[in-house]
Amino acid sequence: MERRGVGAYGAVYHAIRAEPGTSGPVALKLALHPRDERFAREVELLSRIRHPNVPRLVDHGVWQPPEGLAYPYLAMELIDGVSLYEWVREHRPSSRQVLQVIARLARALAATHAAGGVHRDVKGDNTLVSDADGRVFLTDFGSGHYVGAATLTPPPFPPGTPAYRSPEAWRSVRLPLREPIVPYAPGPADDVFALGVTTFRLVTGEYPSGEAPASSSAHVEGAGPPSARALNSRCHEALDELTSRMLSVSPEARGGAHELAEVLEAAAHEAGPEADVPLFEPEPARPVEAPAPRRYVAPPSPRRSRRRWSVAAGLG
Repeated sequence: MERRGVGAYGAVYHAIRAEPGTSGPVALKLALHPRDERFAREVELLSRIRHPNVPRLVDHGVWQPPEGLAYPYLAMELIDGVSLYEWVREHRPSSRQVLQVIARLARALAATHAAGGVHRDVKGDNTLVSDADGRVFLTDFGSGHYVGAATLTPPPFPPGTPAYRSPEAWRSVRLPLREPIVPYAPGPADDVFALGVTTFRLVTGEYPSGEAPASSSAHVEGAGPPSARALNSRCHEALDELTSRMLSVSPEARGGAHELAEVLEAAAHEAGPEADVPLFEPEPARPVEAPAPRRYVAPPSPRRSRRRWSVAAGLG
């Protein structure tokens, strides 16, 4: 086995199945803590979802060392590729291509919601674009939840990334915290909002609030999300409008993931040739010693150098 990464709750390995009649590599996610109930919850949620943009659950079980406690694991379809943010940096896509990619992620979310689940940590780092066929995958369901699942994280917030948290989640918190603290329960609208933050970052390289918010004020106190087109004039109007819709302060105004996917697909199909203009200019050739030119818009910068990631690389 080859270890691909490690996070707070699990380590991911590139592994080969050893059972008779099976072959091919898998992404093996092994718990770092014995009897971690998060793995059972992730297995249950993934077993409910059948979608071409969600990696397939292959196997799950418990690893029992000769001496010591048992560690749960799950094995998933191995996807070699890069995160969505890295894909933007490498391919500099057009508005039409972004509409198509976000539509597929919305379809994956719709399948998750139809199964009674929520992802709770939608972001570009939890997506993969396959090197083999360019298909985009929604990954890392370790923070996910489904109807009837036990609550494992202390209040007020469940697992997730603060920069992608919805306005209604921030509004649910009243400081200073006083007992009893009621935990916030994210729903499908929270996933749609996080998809909007992801799209805004793909198009502009920035968060809707300008920086990654550390408190509720970033999403709650403003008059509404800024226009992606105002920051990147190459952004097609349809993509701009749908990004703003996903970032609506009102959950009802965002619409469901299924409806959103249909609108995104229609926009990608109906948009004119201006939607095929690359969202970002190619880097100009320049002498090594020349300073880099100032640019108004840049794709999101990765936090690490390019490397291969497996389907469970989110490790949450």
